[in-house]
Amino acid sequence: EDESFSSLDAADAERAKAWQDSFSYRILANVMWAPDAPYWVEMAAFCGSADFGGRDDPTGVKLPARNTMALGVRPAYMFTQNHSAEVDLYWSLIENGMAFQDSQFQTKYEGKPIDREMAKATLAYVLRPLPFEWARPVIRFYSTFAKWNGKTEGDNYLTSYLRPLYKDKTSGYTLGVMADVWL
Repeated sequence: EDESFSSLDAADAERAKAWQDSFSYRILANVMWAPDAPYWVEMAAFCGSADFGGRDDPTGVKLPARNTMALGVRPAYMFTQNHSAEVDLYWSLIENGMAFQDSQFQTKYEGKPIDREMAKATLAYVLRPLPFEWARPVIRFYSTFAKWNGKTEGDNYLTSYLRPLYKDKTSGYTLGVMADVWL
């Protein structure tokens, strides 16, 4: 027996061992291509994994490893140094993702992990107060269409059960204004 856990009971020692055995990694690649024209393209790829070392969630269910992948591309056209149009194309997959839980840790999936897949397309008009493609701040006026897999139907809450924006849908539109600022 590991002496560092000798003063703990067996359950605490098991939880501490699971924390020690957990690990994660994340790899991100981001590429920008900007020829001598009013066009530029940004591309990104992400993959990651989190292994929870056999830990339990609050309901006592063992947490399986969670794997994440995402791909995105953003071509843009600069009308002037202060105005551009951008298109975002994005896809992501989360394997063994957690279902949203209410305050009693209840879910539609009874604590079982679910695979979440989403694709989205965004069209944006971007206003730049400073005349440079990558300058910040920028203001983005956008319209997004997103579609996610049917496995998550009924579990598409914005942040919690109290905000069921896309609750029973597998797609949706969003219109909005967003400000990007670099500090």
